[in-house]
Amino acid sequence: RGSQSIALIERSGEVKPFALPPGPYAFPRISPNGKSIVFGTDDGKEAIVWIYDLSGASSMRRLTFGGANRFPIWSADGERVAFQSDREGDLGIFWQRADGTGTAERLTKSEKGGEHIPDSWSPDGQRFSFTAVKGNERAVWIFSLPDKKATLFAAVPSSNLGSSAFSPDGKWLAYHSNETSRYEIFVQPFPPTGTKYQISKDAQSHNPLWSPDGKELFYIPGPDQFLRVSLTTKPSFTFSNAVPVPRRFIEFGPPVPRTYDITPDGKRFVGIIAAGQTQTATPAASQIQVVLNWFEELKRRVPVR
Repeated sequence: RGSQSIALIERSGEVKPFALPPGPYAFPRISPNGKSIVFGTDDGKEAIVWIYDLSGASSMRRLTFGGANRFPIWSADGERVAFQSDREGDLGIFWQRADGTGTAERLTKSEKGGEHIPDSWSPDGQRFSFTAVKGNERAVWIFSLPDKKATLFAAVPSSNLGSSAFSPDGKWLAYHSNETSRYEIFVQPFPPTGTKYQISKDAQSHNPLWSPDGKELFYIPGPDQFLRVSLTTKPSFTFSNAVPVPRRFIEFGPPVPRTYDITPDGKRFVGIIAAGQTQTATPAASQIQVVLNWFEELKRRVPVR
């Protein structure tokens, strides 16, 4: 992941890379006001969370120090960033102010051998969903800020659930699950009532994301693919057949968290692209030079003694 860029991607597929040097970028998330992005880098030695002003007026700014820090998400008001960190031994969730002031505060503590991955903030800012990893299972949990307490939202024995996303009105939660023996997208009311809707019909469907108006749900059905469904939640929950959307971003498949986000106006995406990728999403062509009779050339340049 060492040669990637972050780009603004039109729904038409046009790619506009940000003025950032190529790097090992991952998991970009755009701020609620649309003015900044938070993202991670991981070069195998350090895992760092950064913030970048989309105006391009300043360089990317390092947010986290100490430990390996991954999977950042903005708080609902854009004042803070939550992320996973191992700075105190476990893979729990911390948060800190986005302006860099103050120190990081612990929110969750993971079980020994497990990890917590922050997923999505509720629009009222009172809670966030996260994926809890324990052995070979993953489940979706909800952390309440007022109570400083986590409760289970959805789990299926011997299955991987995760990458949860709150709807813009906070009344629904989408997530992926392989409980049917392959990954599919599900939506449940929040708080849960026992009702569950399966949205996808494609193998390996994962990493759902709502449009800001709550009328669309995007997800990835497989390699190099991207789909959206139109849906309504009132007076009843209904959704359309999925239609393709041009996909210009890289993603790593389930259960890795999503590598794309959507702008607050719903018109564009932010995603990870290959360094050198053009506006038509074709990576810049690599050149291979073949040298024939190179040994004869070597003998001419290096006299035999």
